[in-house]
Amino acid sequence: MNVTFHVLGSLATAAVLNLKPNEKIWNLPKLAAGFFAGILVHGVLDFLPHNYPLPAKIDVGFALFLLAAAFFTARKQNRFLLLVCFGGALFPDLVDLSAGIINKHLGIPISPLPFKIFPWHRKVYSGSIYDGSRKFESTIYHISVLLICL
Repeated sequence: MNVTFHVLGSLATAAVLNLKPNEKIWNLPKLAAGFFAGILVHGVLDFLPHNYPLPAKIDVGFALFLLAAAFFTARKQNRFLLLVCFGGALFPDLVDLSAGIINKHLGIPISPLPFKIFPWHRKVYSGSIYDGSRKFESTIYHISVLLICL
């Protein structure tokens, strides 16, 4: 799915796990839960059949805007948790896809791993649809994700 939807998932995860005013910022169980929940939510989103409704340049910019807006409006004790949840949500793409993305956009030839670590990035388990088919189904999933995260 677009990065924006992964960011929405990470924001929802951080909201569920939010630290109470008397909790310490370094709450390791919540930080670990946020990171691993981000990975799991990423997998669920990538597994669902989906098109890519936002062009990549708009998607990344909008995703970063959402993250920045959430970061600056969050209570101070929750900002690190928010970043950890975001890190978990992007971690699978960083591991499996970053070499190809860097090569494509920056022209730096980095050899990708010969296999995908995360199963939803393997063609057989990926819900990515590039031919424009199943647009209605993809739209329903995107709207559902948006509503659930809100």
